Amino acid sequence: MIPNDVFTEELLQQAAFELATALNDSLPPPDECQHKFSDAFEEKMQSLIRGIGTICYTVTIQDPVIHQ
Repeated sequence: MIPNDVFTEELLQQAAFELATALNDSLPPPDECQHKFSDAFEEKMQSLIRGIGTICYTVTIQDPVIHQ
């Protein structure tokens, strides 16, 4: 097991940056990405985008199995 003090904030930030860079570098250029999403997916995304910034309510399920 690795002690927690080995992973400094700076080390984790550097690792995250290197991973993001590697992932971005592995993607094709945008002009080579010609995927067409389905109309149903596009409608769901538009609904989601319109809902950003609105009030969201969370419902909690009270299940005795979960709360044992």
